Amino acid sequence: MKIVRPKALVFLGTISLLVLGCERDDEKVAKVAREAAERQARQNEQMAKLQEHVAKGTQQLVENATKSQNELTKLQRDLRDDQAKVSVQRDALEVERQQIATERWRDPIVAQTLLIAGGCIVALAPLLLAGYAFRVVETSRDDSLVASALIEDLASDAPRICVSPRLPQLPSREVRIDPEPTDPSGTPRR
Repeated sequence: MKIVRPKALVFLGTISLLVLGCERDDEKVAKVAREAAERQARQNEQMAKLQEHVAKGTQQLVENATKSQNELTKLQRDLRDDQAKVSVQRDALEVERQQIATERWRDPIVAQTLLIAGGCIVALAPLLLAGYAFRVVETSRDDSLVASALIEDLASDAPRICVSPRLPQLPSREVRIDPEPTDPSGTPRR
């Protein structure tokens, strides 16, 4: 048998302890590494989910910004259309205002002209009526003279104006002709 020396035993014990202790440390390190790896994996998953959530949020933000931009563009276009309509209406209103102003300026002139023309007609009416009356009297005087001359010629034995060889001679009657014509009331006409 061999004699084992205490120094060798101590050395052998120390080495075995070291080997046993190292194994335990390795297990601890492996365990810590595993836990760290699991924690890192969970953190990576959380980061991936967070990045996915941020990506979705960013996409929604971009979509909403696009929608807002489109709505703003549409509102601006509608505003320009409304402004154009208001401009057209304002121009039409201005034309109408100018027409009314022209009518207000012209209407008193037309009214004054009509008043003056009416006054002239009223002033000339008696003169025209008098002229017409003189013409009627003059025409009727000429007609009565012509009628008197024709009647005298027809009533005479030797007509000078109305000579008709075919008419037989009528017995002569006395026809009285007034020198001045009279109207039905018996007053002389002039």
